[in-house]
Amino acid sequence: MKGIAALFRTMEAKTKLFDIAANLADESFKPDITNVFARAKKYGVEKLLMAGTYIEDSKRSYELSTLDPNYYCTAGIHPCRATQPAVDKETYEQYFAKLEEFIMSADKGKLVAVGECGLDYDKFSYADKESQLKAFPPHFDLANKYKLPMYLHERNTCLLYTSPSPRDRQKSRMPSSACKKKKKKK
Repeated sequence: MKGIAALFRTMEAKTKLFDIAANLADESFKPDITNVFARAKKYGVEKLLMAGTYIEDSKRSYELSTLDPNYYCTAGIHPCRATQPAVDKETYEQYFAKLEEFIMSADKGKLVAVGECGLDYDKFSYADKESQLKAFPPHFDLANKYKLPMYLHERNTCLLYTSPSPRDRQKSRMPSSACKKKKKKK
């Protein structure tokens, strides 16, 4: 670990960085968030993209993005939070209607993508496959409607996102090289 710390010290003010996965909306960061941002800047992080992983997290990410002209955010449901509508005692339709209201009201100079969304088949302890498959498709409608790119998450699904077009919602399932290697090991 000392090697990494030394590397970051040598990077101070020399290398420009853009952290595209700054999950800083969690309450655990709240007491120290000013120091977190200061340390990031000290080590050359000029821009931050704070990924929204469910509605409340997306709203907090948006609030944080307004603190600096070089901070941005996304809004969506992370595959590991795909059960959040049930936790909030809402249907997926109700939940996505609220997410859409938020996206519609947000400054598109700050909220720059829909997501983090996708599928994560390594984390079924957080959200089962069925919930992930329900939560993923509505993001396409939001991205298309508000002309925003999608911030995708994919882990161990052997799925290639071949087309974001609504008419091609049924994604082509094609084994990646990693999936082919796993099959060969059997």
